[in-house]
Amino acid sequence: MGIGDAIKARALCRYTYTPVIVELDAEETELYVEVTEKVAKILSAQQFTEEAAEDSPLGALLRKRSNILGHARAKLPALKREIEKRQDDWYQLLYCAEGSHPLSHESGEAEEPSQLDLAMDLVGNQLRMPAARYVSETKRPERKEVLTRFGNRDLQIVVSMRCLDEGVDVPAARTAYLLASSSNPRQFIQRRGRVLRQAPGKDFADIIDFIVVPPDDAVGINRETERRMVARELTRVTEFARLAVNEAEHSTFCAHCASATDCLTYNQPIPLYHALGVSVE
Repeated sequence: MGIGDAIKARALCRYTYTPVIVELDAEETELYVEVTEKVAKILSAQQFTEEAAEDSPLGALLRKRSNILGHARAKLPALKREIEKRQDDWYQLLYCAEGSHPLSHESGEAEEPSQLDLAMDLVGNQLRMPAARYVSETKRPERKEVLTRFGNRDLQIVVSMRCLDEGVDVPAARTAYLLASSSNPRQFIQRRGRVLRQAPGKDFADIIDFIVVPPDDAVGINRETERRMVARELTRVTEFARLAVNEAEHSTFCAHCASATDCLTYNQPIPLYHALGVSVE
């Protein structure tokens, strides 16, 4: 049974979907372009598809490019604005990108705090919300305790990476923030399913998804690179929006997105956000 059928059968709950547009900064855009050019050279020379072994040079570059989107610095201020809207709500999950920001390895300077550490500081110290992390280093007894406290309303929010993707049941969860810009359908569909589990008193869930695009005034990024970046993010947007109870709100958004990628494909001189018809956080 697919997720759509499961929602209709009430095996899973209904959900609202909120895409939040954020921009790469100038440094991130420059690195994204640089990595994309290296990917293009390998593909041209060796005629590979973009499906490469993770330990190959191409696989490492594709992973690095994905991490640039996942760790986009603008996500944290946007996340703060979204959480503040729900600061009194319980049962919230936050999915962070893995590892550290790719630029941490470029400058030779001290490594930036991880997105997970920044998110924990945001919710725990700045917003004063009871929170805990749930990561691979969290020992099994501690994991069980975190989920128990979450279900008992001792914790408002659990901050994780991939550890909640499979084999963990968190039916109480009602809100999910997706900071990790996954283009892997299996991964982002699992994350949606995690927050759609039925629970007493739970009528629907909220999914807040952070969509990364290049800045409108980006220097050095060509239209094809820009189009591909937007298209990667839109795969997830389209999938999540089509089954959301507020789908009608996003039909125009998705149409504008399709229009935007078409404009970029044909190199039409239309600013990206004019084509998208949305504002940027």
